[in-house]
Amino acid sequence: SFTSFIKDVIAQPCGRAHRELYLQLAKFFSEADSDCDGTITVDDFDGLVEATVHMPRRFGLAPANEDLYISQEQRIASRTSLFHRITGGSKTMTLPQFVQWVMAHIKCKIAKGVAPWRKGEGKLSLIQPKTPEEFISFLQSATSSKQTPEYEELYFHLLRCFTDADAQKQGLISVAEFDQLIDIAAAAPRKYGFAPSACKATWNTSRELFFEQIDIEGTGTISFDKFLAWAYRHIKQKASGPILERYEKNDRDLGVPISLNLPFYDDSTSSSEFARFCTVAMKNKQSEEYKQLYYHLLFCFSYADVDHSGLVSGEAFDVLIDIAASAPRKFGFAPHASSTFESETARMQSRRGLLAEMDTANNGYISFEDFLAWSVAHIEVKVAGLSAG
Repeated sequence: SFTSFIKDVIAQPCGRAHRELYLQLAKFFSEADSDCDGTITVDDFDGLVEATVHMPRRFGLAPANEDLYISQEQRIASRTSLFHRITGGSKTMTLPQFVQWVMAHIKCKIAKGVAPWRKGEGKLSLIQPKTPEEFISFLQSATSSKQTPEYEELYFHLLRCFTDADAQKQGLISVAEFDQLIDIAAAAPRKYGFAPSACKATWNTSRELFFEQIDIEGTGTISFDKFLAWAYRHIKQKASGPILERYEKNDRDLGVPISLNLPFYDDSTSSSEFARFCTVAMKNKQSEEYKQLYYHLLFCFSYADVDHSGLVSGEAFDVLIDIAASAPRKFGFAPHASSTFESETARMQSRRGLLAEMDTANNGYISFEDFLAWSVAHIEVKVAGLSAG
């Protein structure tokens, strides 16, 4: 099977599967090398990625572009950023750099757990390791550096746990919701006996203490960035020493639903349909439309959160506003930045003012909860204007 093949690639670096994949990657690279100089440029990279991802997509192990990107422009921007991360900022990429990135990517996917890609998950897929060894390897890599692909996967895993537990879809977790959050997050370690069962009375007491440690302001709710910081410290501490099977193994399926991380518009959507969607979402926060809007805004935020800290500021905030504005701009409900601002300086000055407006705590950055609250309030005003008109 294809899954067995890619596992052999990593398990046997001098084996047949590894050689076969290397030759295939070299073929893709040479075909993308438009000027035949042994390197590729950022303009060649998008085609190279498409060729490389064709096989895992064929077997259902990788998403289609529409599951990951709002538009072609966003896909190109994302892959441009990836190109520069792989090359360290260089204008050209070599075959060894490309192969090294692919192998690291495959290793991460195997450690996380090779599973069919489910429509609607986007990057919000849960860690599903197949063996305790894979799980331990994944956690150790994820906590060794926040620059590793494993850390990025851990970020989206924890984001998925958080948003699935966020029953009210407000970007905040209450004390009551925290119990569900821990249950979802603990499913993977429980599978191999690395975490205690939820039925333990002492564990319930510990959860209350955990919540208090995260909610240091005593607000009664926690945002994703605070949960992420706490969870990372907790996991890093566990991964720094021997991870032992101290508890009864529990492979219980929590029945966690697939996230509604699906686009709510496409090229066939009309302006009136988009307006109707927003109107329904604002009138009923329990509606499927509101949930889809929530996940759309989450997608925009996580895309801009390039360092995967759960916080956005500076240039990343500028990216966030541009991607969030792409939908209303598409349907004529918001102007393009080029027609709004006379210069780059004017645009950035305006964006700094908008960041300060969202940053009610005056920290210099915003969390997803801050962005969500502002966006919903902003959309409500726009919808009220449509109704009045």
